[in-house]
Amino acid sequence: MVDTSSLARPTGRPRGFDAADALRAARDLFWRKGYEQSTLDELIAAMGISRSSFYACFTSKHVTLARALTLYSDEAYAKLVAIVTLHADPGIALCLAMESLADATGGRRGCFLANCISELGPHDAEIDRIVRAQISRITDLFCPLLTAIGHDDPRGTARLLLALALGVIGLRKIGLAPGDVLETLHTGLNTIL
Repeated sequence: MVDTSSLARPTGRPRGFDAADALRAARDLFWRKGYEQSTLDELIAAMGISRSSFYACFTSKHVTLARALTLYSDEAYAKLVAIVTLHADPGIALCLAMESLADATGGRRGCFLANCISELGPHDAEIDRIVRAQISRITDLFCPLLTAIGHDDPRGTARLLLALALGVIGLRKIGLAPGDVLETLHTGLNTIL
């Protein structure tokens, strides 16, 4: 979950912006342009705040990225939990969760988490930690479902499902049509499940 305590403002003049909305705007800029290609001036402008407010609330470009990625991960995970909770049939729950991860109609911008993995994951310890935590909790979410449908190695199969999701996200990012993304996803699911 996003730690909002670090977004708290010291006593004094009330903040003239919503920190969560500013963080979502930062996420969208990083998602569209990437971390390295997003300048601090672009970031502050996208967030709709002053430079002093940026430093007071977010402290740095990198901290903002980490918080934006955490927010994105928390929201995506909550969506998966809702899907899994809503469907009693574990096979259907897995398929719908995988469709949510693949986001076939999400366009070429890809997945923010996957983009951060490829841009920063190998050499940025904080981003790597956030990504690993997300992969771990999705794996943990999928394991009981895979056990319920009879998989002998639920953890390995959950990781295979995540690899499939990342693969079809990559295909979506290079422009594969949504219907083809879903067809590829379902072919993989039929093979794995």
